[in-house]
Amino acid sequence: MSALEHSEHLVMLACFGTAPVARTLRDRVGRYGTIMHVDDRRSIRKQLCASQPAVVLFPLVDQRGMTTRPLVECALREAPDALTVVCVPPGTSTRGLADVIQLGARLLAWPTDAELQHAVDQLLLPAPFDDGDQRALDAMLDELAPPRMVSLVRHCTLFAHQRLSVATLTSALGVSRRTLNRATYRAGWPPPSDLIAWGRVLRAAVAHSSGHDVAEVVRLAGFRNSEALAAALEHYVGSGTTLNDLVPLRITRAIRRAVSTRGRAAGAATLTTGRSSV
Repeated sequence: MSALEHSEHLVMLACFGTAPVARTLRDRVGRYGTIMHVDDRRSIRKQLCASQPAVVLFPLVDQRGMTTRPLVECALREAPDALTVVCVPPGTSTRGLADVIQLGARLLAWPTDAELQHAVDQLLLPAPFDDGDQRALDAMLDELAPPRMVSLVRHCTLFAHQRLSVATLTSALGVSRRTLNRATYRAGWPPPSDLIAWGRVLRAAVAHSSGHDVAEVVRLAGFRNSEALAAALEHYVGSGTTLNDLVPLRITRAIRRAVSTRGRAAGAATLTTGRSSV
């Protein structure tokens, strides 16, 4: 992963204060974006809304021994496109950790400081998109047009792990939101927000076809948890859809249906009625 891909990313270290682990994390996570420290619990929500970080890291408890669970809930609610992470340094109590993880936060834990960089990379770096993955994606995008829109969906798929928003997508493409909306409208395709969602669905399909387990599929496709993945499959591909249903032909048909309605696969639920013919 090049530094360029993360150049616009903001990484928020929240409520670490002057704890030594804050410096350690800053050194290890800094390669993924610009670091922002927010230690005032009362300003977390405001900063989340104003700065739209790509990654938010919390300690399980702050320096005063107070749980950060309410703040984690706030981050998941106010910054749904951000990767919210709970950090557990060596020797730290894990009391209450299960509750926080169930909210949808990711865990960053490391047995020794020497292994922290590997843990950070495992959390923030996607698996390589190899030739086999590319062929799988090509099959899912087969015969779709125009090429400019297909390229846009491909971009959203390749960077799904970054939990793209329309703002970050337009920034990466160097165009305004208005220009991008106009381009998708004139092409007769769904709006950019839906193309981002399709990118996540496609990345999930590619990751599953490569043999990744559900947890890894969720991470690579940029979903908060498996429930969010299931909801996206239901909404964009069809009622009752599971990862095992994401064969190229089914996805291509679902995208074509979405394009024909300029929306989120209106009537996609009818796809499931024709499974015997797929």
